[in-house]
Amino acid sequence: MPDSKAHTAETQPTTTRTVMIVDDDRDIRENLGELLRDEGFNVEAAWNGAEAMKRLQSGFRPDLIILDLMMPVMDGATFRSRLREENGMAAIPVIGLTAFPKVPVDFKCLIKPVRFDRLMDHIRTALH
Repeated sequence: MPDSKAHTAETQPTTTRTVMIVDDDRDIRENLGELLRDEGFNVEAAWNGAEAMKRLQSGFRPDLIILDLMMPVMDGATFRSRLREENGMAAIPVIGLTAFPKVPVDFKCLIKPVRFDRLMDHIRTALH
Protein backbone atom coordinates (compact mmCIF):
# COMPACT_ATOMS: atom_id res chain seq x y z
CA MET A 1 0.00 0.00 0.00
CA PRO A 2 1.45 3.41 -0.91
CA ASP A 3 2.44 5.82 1.82
CA SER A 4 -0.51 8.10 2.59
CA LYS A 5 1.81 11.08 3.04
CA ALA A 6 2.51 12.87 -0.22
CA HIS A 7 6.02 14.30 -0.37
CA THR A 8 6.91 17.08 -2.74
CA ALA A 9 10.38 18.09 -3.86
CA GLU A 10 10.00 21.22 -1.74
CA THR A 11 9.27 19.39 1.50
CA GLN A 12 11.53 16.38 0.96
CA PRO A 13 15.10 17.13 -0.16
CA THR A 14 16.49 14.89 -2.92
CA THR A 15 19.73 14.57 -0.96
CA THR A 16 19.75 14.86 2.78
CA ARG A 17 21.63 17.91 3.99
CA THR A 18 23.35 18.15 7.36
CA VAL A 19 23.03 21.14 9.66
CA MET A 20 25.32 21.62 12.65
CA ILE A 21 23.80 23.54 15.57
CA VAL A 22 26.42 25.17 17.80
CA ASP A 23 24.74 26.55 20.92
CA ASP A 24 25.41 26.23 24.64
CA ASP A 25 21.67 26.12 25.41
CA ARG A 26 20.63 22.45 25.43
CA ASP A 27 16.94 23.31 24.90
CA ILE A 28 17.75 25.29 21.77
CA ARG A 29 19.96 22.50 20.40
CA GLU A 30 17.32 19.86 21.06
CA ASN A 31 14.23 21.81 19.97
CA LEU A 32 15.82 23.30 16.86
CA GLY A 33 17.31 19.91 16.03
CA GLU A 34 13.91 18.25 16.24
CA LEU A 35 12.34 20.90 14.00
CA LEU A 36 15.12 20.57 11.43
CA ARG A 37 14.86 16.76 11.43
CA ASP A 38 11.12 17.16 10.77
CA GLU A 39 12.14 19.21 7.71
CA GLY A 40 14.29 16.34 6.44
CA PHE A 41 17.74 17.46 7.61
CA ASN A 42 20.39 15.44 9.38
CA VAL A 43 21.37 17.34 12.51
CA GLU A 44 24.58 17.35 14.50
CA ALA A 45 25.15 19.54 17.54
CA ALA A 46 27.97 21.01 19.59
CA TRP A 47 27.71 22.97 22.82
CA ASN A 48 30.43 25.52 22.02
CA GLY A 49 32.77 26.66 19.26
CA ALA A 50 35.74 24.62 20.51
CA GLU A 51 33.76 21.37 20.39
CA ALA A 52 32.44 22.24 16.92
CA MET A 53 35.92 23.13 15.65
CA LYS A 54 37.35 19.86 16.95
CA ARG A 55 34.70 17.90 15.04
CA LEU A 56 35.32 19.90 11.88
CA GLN A 57 39.08 19.37 12.15
CA SER A 58 38.46 15.63 12.38
CA GLY A 59 36.79 15.71 8.96
CA PHE A 60 33.10 16.32 9.65
CA ARG A 61 31.62 18.70 7.05
CA PRO A 62 28.07 19.97 7.53
CA ASP A 63 26.26 21.74 4.73
CA LEU A 64 25.38 24.62 7.07
CA ILE A 65 26.19 25.78 10.59
CA ILE A 66 23.71 27.56 12.87
CA LEU A 67 25.89 29.38 15.36
CA ASP A 68 25.11 31.03 18.68
CA LEU A 69 27.34 34.03 19.31
CA MET A 70 27.51 34.03 23.11
CA MET A 71 28.95 30.72 24.37
CA PRO A 72 31.59 29.63 26.88
CA VAL A 73 34.98 28.18 25.88
CA MET A 74 34.87 29.58 22.31
CA ASP A 75 32.23 32.12 21.32
CA GLY A 76 30.59 32.31 17.92
CA ALA A 77 32.63 35.23 16.55
CA THR A 78 35.91 33.49 17.43
CA PHE A 79 34.66 30.23 15.95
CA ARG A 80 33.65 31.98 12.70
CA SER A 81 37.04 33.66 12.48
CA ARG A 82 38.82 30.32 12.95
CA LEU A 83 36.49 28.66 10.46
CA ARG A 84 37.57 31.16 7.79
CA GLU A 85 41.24 30.36 8.48
CA GLU A 86 40.90 26.59 8.19
CA ASN A 87 41.55 24.98 4.82
CA GLY A 88 38.33 23.71 3.25
CA MET A 89 36.02 25.16 5.91
CA ALA A 90 35.65 28.79 4.88
CA ALA A 91 32.93 27.94 2.35
CA ILE A 92 30.58 26.37 4.91
CA PRO A 93 27.60 28.75 5.21
CA VAL A 94 26.95 30.10 8.71
CA ILE A 95 23.79 31.64 10.14
CA GLY A 96 24.36 33.33 13.48
CA LEU A 97 21.82 33.50 16.29
CA THR A 98 22.07 35.98 19.13
CA ALA A 99 20.03 37.48 21.92
CA PHE A 100 22.33 40.52 21.82
CA PRO A 101 21.65 42.47 18.61
CA LYS A 102 24.51 44.93 19.13
CA VAL A 103 27.24 42.29 18.96
CA PRO A 104 29.36 43.23 15.91
CA VAL A 105 29.79 40.42 13.39
CA ASP A 106 30.41 40.35 9.66
CA PHE A 107 28.06 37.51 8.77
CA LYS A 108 24.29 36.96 8.69
CA CYS A 109 22.90 36.93 12.22
CA LEU A 110 19.30 36.55 13.37
CA ILE A 111 18.00 37.87 16.68
CA LYS A 112 16.64 35.36 19.23
CA PRO A 113 13.93 34.41 19.58
CA VAL A 114 13.60 33.78 15.86
CA ARG A 115 10.53 32.37 14.19
CA PHE A 116 11.28 28.97 12.72
CA ASP A 117 9.76 29.84 9.33
CA ARG A 118 12.07 32.86 9.09
CA LEU A 119 15.08 30.71 10.01
CA MET A 120 14.05 28.15 7.38
CA ASP A 121 13.91 30.91 4.75
CA HIS A 122 17.53 31.80 5.59
CA ILE A 123 18.57 28.14 5.60
CA ARG A 124 17.04 27.53 2.16
CA THR A 125 18.73 30.66 0.79
CA ALA A 126 22.12 29.65 2.23
CA LEU A 127 21.90 26.13 0.82
CA HIS A 128 20.92 27.10 -2.73
